[in-house]
Amino acid sequence: ETHESLRLDNVDRPTKTIYLADSESGAWRPVKTILDDFRRMDVWTPSHLPSSNSTDITRGRRVAADRHQAGSNVLMYGGNTQWIAAAAMTVDMWRTDWQTLGRARRTGGRGTR
Repeated sequence: ETHESLRLDNVDRPTKTIYLADSESGAWRPVKTILDDFRRMDVWTPSHLPSSNSTDITRGRRVAADRHQAGSNVLMYGGNTQWIAAAAMTVDMWRTDWQTLGRARRTGGRGTR
């Protein structure tokens, strides 16, 4: 399975869009020591967020809920870093295409990540 690369100049809000965050660690999600399985590294549903209690291997929490004082350190597409409280993180903070989302909301369809 191949995926088209996302060009940085195609990210609508690079300084506000999360690229990378602290990974959760638990019996259902061991910390990776090598980059061998990228299929479970992306955040694409609210159950992957730190506010989720799900421990399902596919749909369970992926972003650390309590690694850094009830939040996560994140790297944005624009290169800036910041700490975000677990309770404040939303799936929209991972969205790269706001224009498609806006069109979809106006037409009643779904947007893309």
